[in-house]
Amino acid sequence: MQPYSPGFAAQNLAPQTADIRLEGLGYRFDLIEGAVVETSTGKTKRYPVKHVMGGKYVYFFLTELDGGRLQVLPLAYDARKKSWYETTASFLRHLSEASDRPVSWKDPLLTFNGACYGCHVSQMSTNYQAETDTYRSSWAESGINCETCHGPAAEHIELARHTPKGQPLPELRLISTKKMTHAQRTDLCATCHAKGERLTATFTPGDRFFDHFDLATLENPDFFPDGRDLGENYTHTSWSMSPCAKSGQLDCVHCHTSSGRYRFHKENFNAACLPCHENKVKSPQAHTHHRPDGEGGKCISCHMPKTGFARMERSDHSMRPPLPAATIRFKSPNACTACHAERDPQWADALVRKWKSRDYQEPVLKVAGLVEAGRKRDWQRLSEMLAYISDKGRDEVFATSLIRLLANSQDPRKWPVLLKALDDPSPLVRSAAAEGLQGQLTPQTVAALARA
Repeated sequence: MQPYSPGFAAQNLAPQTADIRLEGLGYRFDLIEGAVVETSTGKTKRYPVKHVMGGKYVYFFLTELDGGRLQVLPLAYDARKKSWYETTASFLRHLSEASDRPVSWKDPLLTFNGACYGCHVSQMSTNYQAETDTYRSSWAESGINCETCHGPAAEHIELARHTPKGQPLPELRLISTKKMTHAQRTDLCATCHAKGERLTATFTPGDRFFDHFDLATLENPDFFPDGRDLGENYTHTSWSMSPCAKSGQLDCVHCHTSSGRYRFHKENFNAACLPCHENKVKSPQAHTHHRPDGEGGKCISCHMPKTGFARMERSDHSMRPPLPAATIRFKSPNACTACHAERDPQWADALVRKWKSRDYQEPVLKVAGLVEAGRKRDWQRLSEMLAYISDKGRDEVFATSLIRLLANSQDPRKWPVLLKALDDPSPLVRSAAAEGLQGQLTPQTVAALARA
């Protein structure tokens, strides 16, 4: 997030050569004036650009509308292709069973101080007034600053001012991420890198994520039934499904710096996986069936394949091996045919089955099939769904997805399973079960909810 300026435009943007038509109107970015110009039957309206958001893949532009709303403008800039495009059209999912329609660019989903602010500026106060439906928003700094992860710094700065130069501080008077547990560090990162809902405005570094946030799971159409990304997602859901996360021995900063960069250099690219997978990292070809010096020799090529959406790329963090059988069944992407685009998933499926004697794909296919059935409100497999939710070895994301999908089932067999799920070790599963018990407020469920 940064202020818009002529200098920024000169360095980063190319002129727009033709209007982009949207809802019967023409839109063009005026680099000189720093405004988006809307034209209709000879009339023009100008929307001055106040802020720019993004940069790695795209630039979005914000203007101020009535009531203090900072709105994402209908034109965005592809930083890699050096071209202009329609903002909302890029957010469409391409579903096989249905098609999306773009929302208006003035929709509340694109109001910065109502939707996006938590992850793009620091210490923001929306100052929303319900009586007048207006905002008087302010923030301390654009982008993510030190205090976001380390807490208020006033005492730290004051102590530093009174400590003789060259001497260490007697105490830090900041929240130290080095002293956090793996779970605390992951939860801190998840406050921005999760697709979910903010439940409170009081998260402090070191708090538990689920005390302050909800998390979208596979009931959401932005995921394929097997958990691969389809639409706009933010890492934490797929990371929660990974064996690395479940081990309790890793967190985000094992692989990433605090600014998000990958810690390991090209000559030692696979070192991130060494602590747990030394035999595979040191003898990669036997495991990968690819040359160790090529893309196929990188762990992340197969276990963290990239997919694109809204002109941005993201890596799958579930760390699962390629699942070409899921591509055949659910049309979800897999790493094999992402690289070997000239091949089909049947070719890839035959290869991985030849390489691995164990059918590692079947458990994922089975539970993803239950998610798919729940999405279609096909309750012929309800007994299997309920058994999976109750299974001690269940994955918390898949179990939560099924519980949330059960809201569309009227079958009374679900109630005992939801009651039992209130005691699940996962707060995500417990909260889904509590919500799923709406409409079934018997003395037994009320007592169980009170205990929960």
